[in-house]
Amino acid sequence: MISILDRYMVSRTLAAFLVIIVVVVSVAVGIDILMRMHELMGAENEGRTWGLAARYYLYSLPAIVSPLVPLSLAAAITMACAPVLKRREFVALSSSGINLRRATRGIIILTAIIGLADVALNDQLRPRMETTRQSLEDQIGGQVRSARMWQVETTGTWWYANRVVLHDPSSPLIEDVAIIPPRHGMLQAQALEHKQGQWHLRGPIMIWEQDEDGIDAWRMEEGPLSATGILSMPYDGNRLSQLLVSRHALTGDELWQRGGHLNTAMLAQRWSRLAMMLCVALVVLPAFVQFHNRDRLMLAAISAIAMALLPVLVITIGGLSADAAGISPLISVGAAVAVALLPSAWYYQRWRL
Repeated sequence: MISILDRYMVSRTLAAFLVIIVVVVSVAVGIDILMRMHELMGAENEGRTWGLAARYYLYSLPAIVSPLVPLSLAAAITMACAPVLKRREFVALSSSGINLRRATRGIIILTAIIGLADVALNDQLRPRMETTRQSLEDQIGGQVRSARMWQVETTGTWWYANRVVLHDPSSPLIEDVAIIPPRHGMLQAQALEHKQGQWHLRGPIMIWEQDEDGIDAWRMEEGPLSATGILSMPYDGNRLSQLLVSRHALTGDELWQRGGHLNTAMLAQRWSRLAMMLCVALVVLPAFVQFHNRDRLMLAAISAIAMALLPVLVITIGGLSADAAGISPLISVGAAVAVALLPSAWYYQRWRL
């Protein structure tokens, strides 16, 4: 059963958080539109400018919202607690036997829920929207991607594309292709294209092989050549486009299945955001809710939000450095989370009005 006090604190914090997110996202999108106006109004987008822009910003929402969550949460907590502190209601609650941690329990629970929602946003929703988002961005800017490489796990074959156009994720245009099978040899083709549910290599196709005596041999084929056997491509257009974009387009399950240092590092970064949100609440509450702050709420809020930046930066830097760390990413990110979370919890436990 949720108490009246918990409902009051949760409703005020959640309302402030949503208002802040909506306002800040609106400002961020408005500024980005102004900066991209020359691209949006380009000749290539004539007649479909605002349709492209609307779709692009819709699919960009997870990428825009996620970085704003920690500081928006910090600001929301100060806004929810400010009138209670101003009216000295925390003093009255303490006098009646309800300590500060009990009075703000609802905020901590809400923070954990927001943290889990942020993890789901980054780990499930954003990856499913990332390929389309980047495709729309390429259409708006008329961009072409270069130097893309991927591996087909079932065959062990590595593929390299010098030029990729992702304007239509279901049918990517892949040109100047080099293929390296697990055994000796290499193949170069003009393009890889998807027709009638099957991948084909378009010629001219140059094939380099080694015979049993180790002698190099080249031969040419006009093509098209079906991508079968060691050259098989077990992906449809959308799945291959996802692999060509970035690891941001992979969900947590896919990152875990693929394994590897970089994929594990990204997965750890996403889940570390739950600890980041908790650190924000554990620092902002005791820093802001102090009796001497009742007459200087604005300065106290700025100071509390600035203090919350420290654990946020520690976890962010730990996540970014996990890519290049010589140890397991789980250890690297876990150490950063511990460095940020333990002092924050200690500070919260020592909280006095």
